[in-house]
Amino acid sequence: MTSLQQFLEQDKERFLQQCSSSKTPQETLRTAEDELSRILSLYNEQTNSEAVKQAAMHMIQAVRMSLPLIDSDGNAKIYSRTEYGTKQVKEKKSIWFWVLLLAAAACCVSSVVVLVLFASSLLKSMNTIVGLVLALAAMALFFLAGCLSAKKQQKKAEDLYAETVIDAEKVYHTLLSALTSIDKNLEDMKREEILSQKKKLLDHDDFMDRAQLDLLCSLLESAYAETDNDYAKEVISDIRFYLHKQNIETVEYSDEHKTWFDQMPSGRKATIRPALAVDGTLIRKGLASGGSL
Repeated sequence: MTSLQQFLEQDKERFLQQCSSSKTPQETLRTAEDELSRILSLYNEQTNSEAVKQAAMHMIQAVRMSLPLIDSDGNAKIYSRTEYGTKQVKEKKSIWFWVLLLAAAACCVSSVVVLVLFASSLLKSMNTIVGLVLALAAMALFFLAGCLSAKKQQKKAEDLYAETVIDAEKVYHTLLSALTSIDKNLEDMKREEILSQKKKLLDHDDFMDRAQLDLLCSLLESAYAETDNDYAKEVISDIRFYLHKQNIETVEYSDEHKTWFDQMPSGRKATIRPALAVDGTLIRKGLASGGSL
């Protein structure tokens, strides 16, 4: 019997591919829900016990409700968007720019006047010094005015976008752990159910009508007497399947289960009527040939 965990492992490649193609956590959530529904449907097809089906449905439903809590986030990618071709607004000049510019121009003109007009005066050396000082002052003021007029480097206005990549492996392993736990609970439940059924059989309760069981054993004995007949083989197969659905297994004669059979004297060992067992416990002896003459 295939477990829930095995069904998911069989779908691993397809499930990972679908999760990886999901662009949002909501899409991943829907993918996981669809996978759980599919697995539950496949599991119920092979299960005969209604109690086990109901338990599996409730546990899968609990996992489905907790899916939004699954951490499916992988590495985050940051994207930026910059707009080009936007109009630039002219910045107004500061008042200090004009003050410094005018002062620099005045110093420049004064320097030229002093150096040119008063070059032949008696205070030639003094005029030269004054002219040079004015020239230097003009240069300094021009520099300061230029600094004020220089445009400040503007940072680009960028729109930032974050995209979180879905970690498909993380989602898969989370579901796998949950289904493994459910499988264990279902196996425990099936084991308890079999033990309960076996107890009923051993206590001769109405697990299966005694007359019905006697009839099935009689039909098996008649069919085993004609194993070369195709119809007899079909009857044996149908009865074995019916008993299997009732958790009763038919056991043919072998040295391992020799004590489970009443033996009739014969030179050839063969099963005349199979023994019936539940979970490895004999509930009705079989009949075999091959005993001592």
